Amino acid sequence: MNIGGGVKSSRSKGLQGLTAEKFSCFGIGNFPSTVGRGLKIDFSKAKVRFSGEESDLSDSVKSLVSTVEKTAGLPRSQGYLLPRNDIAFTLAEVLITLGIIGVVAALTLPTLMNKINNSEKTAKLKKFYSVMTQAYTMAEQEFGSGADWEKEAPLRDDDNKLIDQPDAALVFFKKYFAPYLKVTDMGIKDLYNNGVLENKAYVAFADGSMVYLTNGNCIDFIYDVNGASVPNKFGYDQFDFLYCNKTYSNSFFGNENRYFGTYVQKYTEQGRDYNKEICAANGIYCTTLLLIDNWEFKDDYPWK
Repeated sequence: MNIGGGVKSSRSKGLQGLTAEKFSCFGIGNFPSTVGRGLKIDFSKAKVRFSGEESDLSDSVKSLVSTVEKTAGLPRSQGYLLPRNDIAFTLAEVLITLGIIGVVAALTLPTLMNKINNSEKTAKLKKFYSVMTQAYTMAEQEFGSGADWEKEAPLRDDDNKLIDQPDAALVFFKKYFAPYLKVTDMGIKDLYNNGVLENKAYVAFADGSMVYLTNGNCIDFIYDVNGASVPNKFGYDQFDFLYCNKTYSNSFFGNENRYFGTYVQKYTEQGRDYNKEICAANGIYCTTLLLIDNWEFKDDYPWK
């Protein structure tokens, strides 16, 4: 038996005849003299004798607890008195609680995972832009201004649509960028680009990201933060960077002296709201929006 969170009865320890004055030793504190006077607990008979009256132990202890609460000002919630036996949870209550936890988790986990994924993409984009800019600068020191670097002229079909030339794109990359980058693999094979299976020149990096190379008016460096994994779409996991020679540098960068940068980097002059609008319309424009936002995926970024 446990009284007051500390008084324990044990016949083997000879606790019969324990008087109320002893309660102060077991965690109740200063037991009120008006309660303690004349109180004697006879454990062998499981009765409480108080001022000459005898009653069942359970009823008397409850009365004693109530008196101590009122007299000593010791709330039950602080654990000074007898533990309540009505605080157990029913199975229904447990199931309801688990259900609420499940609903909250279902609502919050996707948002949390999205933030984690965006943080990883931010780190990769920052690194890629940095190492590519450095590689470009080092290549200029060896080959001269990017204004006149050699690349194959663009090819077009009967509908004036550009025809990719993966071989030409890979030759360009190997000459001007590969010597200054750490890559794990490069070549040409069928890969999904913006959701379409195409024969593409590719470059793989140690962190699992890849670059698809396209030879058109400029050389497109389509950076895929998670490599060949889905969704392989602009704005989600693919982001377009360009090398353009002097013929197209002003058209895409708005600067005749810039030859490497983000797709239509000239639109930075239009401000963030404009770039967010065109990013929402077509994911290929999102690289410049991310450049403006220091490669961070803001809460209003269009592609979640």
